[in-house]
Amino acid sequence: MAALEQKSSFEKTSSAFRQHLHDLNTPRFTTAATQDVYEYARFFQDNHAPPWLFDLTQAWLKLYEEPFKGVTSDGTVREGLFEARDEGVHIEDVVEKTEELVEKLSEEQKRSLGYAINAKEWRAWSNPEMLLRPFGLRLEEGMSASIISWKYTPAQNLTSSQFQKRLLNLS
Repeated sequence: MAALEQKSSFEKTSSAFRQHLHDLNTPRFTTAATQDVYEYARFFQDNHAPPWLFDLTQAWLKLYEEPFKGVTSDGTVREGLFEARDEGVHIEDVVEKTEELVEKLSEEQKRSLGYAINAKEWRAWSNPEMLLRPFGLRLEEGMSASIISWKYTPAQNLTSSQFQKRLLNLS
């Protein structure tokens, strides 16, 4: 009897998370399912949907106008938190492979990657599958030869398991 009660308690607890999941039948998700990432980004900007996320991105826009001080958790820069040190990266190899990649890009692709070091695009970068802001270059967009070159760039600096994971994620 105790085992049956334990199982029931486990099932009840383990299924409780479902109340926090979004209903995938709502217009937000049914619409997104029919869009590519750029259509979703345009829809997001034009319709401010979902409103809470759009409002957050508008707050970020104001922050981009402030001078960059560093990455902080509370707005206070902590000097000396990290120090420059040799991590054993073969930087010449990284530069060479990066230059090989850039040579394979179209002019448009180069423009989508080339921002000044202090550009707001770097500060606005995020990595959700669905874009909030469409800048940068998506690897799955017809760059197979470039991807092959790029994915081997830091191979010398990765452990075997890290390299294997990278290959799986980019193939």
